Amino acid sequence: MPSCLENISDTHLNRLLYILSQSYKIDLVDMTPTFTRILLEDFMDDFSLKTFEELRDKIETSEFWQDKLLDHLMVPDTELLRDPSFWRYLRDVLLPAFKSNIRVFFPELNSGEELYSFLIALHESDVNYECDVDVYSTNEKKLNLIKNGFVFAKNFSLNSDNYNRFQGSKNVETYFDFSNGKAYLKPKFYLKTMFYLSSWQDIQPKEIYDLVIYRNKLLLFNDNFHAHAVNKIHTILKNKSFLAIGINETLDISAAKFKFTEHHFAEKIFKKRTFDGL
Repeated sequence: MPSCLENISDTHLNRLLYILSQSYKIDLVDMTPTFTRILLEDFMDDFSLKTFEELRDKIETSEFWQDKLLDHLMVPDTELLRDPSFWRYLRDVLLPAFKSNIRVFFPELNSGEELYSFLIALHESDVNYECDVDVYSTNEKKLNLIKNGFVFAKNFSLNSDNYNRFQGSKNVETYFDFSNGKAYLKPKFYLKTMFYLSSWQDIQPKEIYDLVIYRNKLLLFNDNFHAHAVNKIHTILKNKSFLAIGINETLDISAAKFKFTEHHFAEKIFKKRTFDGL
């Protein structure tokens, strides 16, 4: 069955992204056409929209539909401790390697699972230093859910499987409170976390973070976005600090080669190069 977007040009698709970008003060125009089409087709199926014209008319005239589409395009993470070996490495090797207080940055979260995974790994690493965490999001509704520690309780079978593969020392459910089919990370685990309703690319401080976790976001965007993101992350990281991306992502653009060196290939962790190349 042919796609309803098959004959729609990238220019027309980018027009929709431009409308959302202007309405919400975020930059979506660098999303790759392939992922844009996949996400838009899924959205149209979910809401029984039959033609691109029907979708376009709703997005151009209705804040309600703009909000719905933005929610869909800002793909959430749906698993705790996704890629358990990555979180094991953070817990057992990377976090204990720091010898003093650190600051960790999540540039754009659309759900809380990555943050909660980090906080669980941090707790089980049993380090002796303080860790401040900064979380940025451009979606107020999703940021409020993250602040409240929210996850869907229906996903806990998968979350428990990931926690077992993570080789956690407890039961993952001990980190959460449960109520009316919903789960919430216990507040004591994110007392040192700050939340910001803003685009992370607008922040100005330099060399303040020890670790940036930006997993499974780059694959949605083109090389132009990658270059800008890499430059920004390089600026805000301290010397010889770390960037983690998704295990299916790469830093193969030319800008990255002069700014980061590979720290752990399998887990896609990179180290900021300094002026001496180390």
